[in-house]
Amino acid sequence: SSCGQTFQNHLSTQHHRLSYFLNNPSQKMMKTWFLVFLLWGTASVSGSSQELLRPRALGRSPQMDRVWEATVVGETAYLATGRTGLVILNVSDPSQPRELGWYQTPDARSVAVVVTAAVGEEEGGEKEKEKKTAYVVDQEGGMYILDVLTESKPVLLGRVKEATGTQVRVSEEVAYVARAEARNLFSVKVAEPSKAGVVGNYSTPGHPQRMAVSGTTFFIADNTSLQVVSFADPTSPSLVSEVETSLACSVSLAGELAFVGTFDSGVEVYSVENTSSSSPPKLLSSLQTPGSRIVDLLAVSGEGAAAGVGTVYAMAEGAAGGLLVLDVTTTEAAASTREPVLLGRFETGATATAVAMLTTTTTDEKGQQHQHHHAILSEEEKGVEVVKVENSSTPVLAATYKTPRNAMKVEVVGDYAYVADREEGFWCTT
Repeated sequence: SSCGQTFQNHLSTQHHRLSYFLNNPSQKMMKTWFLVFLLWGTASVSGSSQELLRPRALGRSPQMDRVWEATVVGETAYLATGRTGLVILNVSDPSQPRELGWYQTPDARSVAVVVTAAVGEEEGGEKEKEKKTAYVVDQEGGMYILDVLTESKPVLLGRVKEATGTQVRVSEEVAYVARAEARNLFSVKVAEPSKAGVVGNYSTPGHPQRMAVSGTTFFIADNTSLQVVSFADPTSPSLVSEVETSLACSVSLAGELAFVGTFDSGVEVYSVENTSSSSPPKLLSSLQTPGSRIVDLLAVSGEGAAAGVGTVYAMAEGAAGGLLVLDVTTTEAAASTREPVLLGRFETGATATAVAMLTTTTTDEKGQQHQHHHAILSEEEKGVEVVKVENSSTPVLAATYKTPRNAMKVEVVGDYAYVADREEGFWCTT
């Protein structure tokens, strides 16, 4: 399978996103569910605190059309569910996800939610009310801007019919809508929802696969190249620079480095410091992975990196597929090369789709704290595998959970893992 013609933003945001992507989605209605799993627990064993990984399903939502993407904000999940439109669920009790409301659209593919806190005072001394706005991108109907402060009754604030697409990201007063099949990324002014409209458009040379974002700069892996695009002026997005790559399908940022996963050249490491038209991303090094295609990347730096600053977890698909743990920690002697070193490999024997990280802390009887690092893998045939990576040279399987069909994407939020299954919808584990 290929990466899917869509974007996935690896940038950490105030809310957590989960998508699953299919290259040739069926147009027929599919029965899907939202489910919840438990991943993590602790217990005292022989006088010390030990980790217990016990993935199990906690609950699932009512049936709906195929779940394409979900955004979880607090105790509420917002799901883009194809021909069911936007579905809003209360997940405060993971064992009983409860439908709060919905808004019908022709073919909803992506949703972003922006919460504006009640701050300041209006004229007359009244405090400005909290706002909660959902931006739903529909492949047929364009972008719907909805007031979802009252979840049971979403209210349409505005609609941009020409902004059809499969992914949406919102930053301040601009929404960015990706339409992979048309090789477009739109910028939409949304400050006044009733007057929202497309103000800019950038066309990529290839089909956009995934992207990483830093401020108003987008790093796009589009099958043919790594595109660096500035949306500093939303009305006039511009190409900052580009570098040709071999079938680039995933990208992740860590500081001044961009890690690009390819279909036939392994992992490539680029310096993106001071990137400009005269200074394109500089290829520092690469790690070949013969017989494997890198379908997802997660770069971890600073606290939480199991193998030191500059650890990259790559999901590979193919003959030697599975989890690859790469160390890109530098020394003074090697600072100019950043050559990745393969520390360890965990072969899954299944079709890899995505990777997320779970870092937990336990306290022993002496009061000392210990961190535990696990990679959470989604795989089409096996569902979810939890792999212990504290010793990066020998990743060890800690636990598994088999989803009903094909797990396509996983995201970890606190103690919960949200999993998209090709046929069985949206799951949550703890």
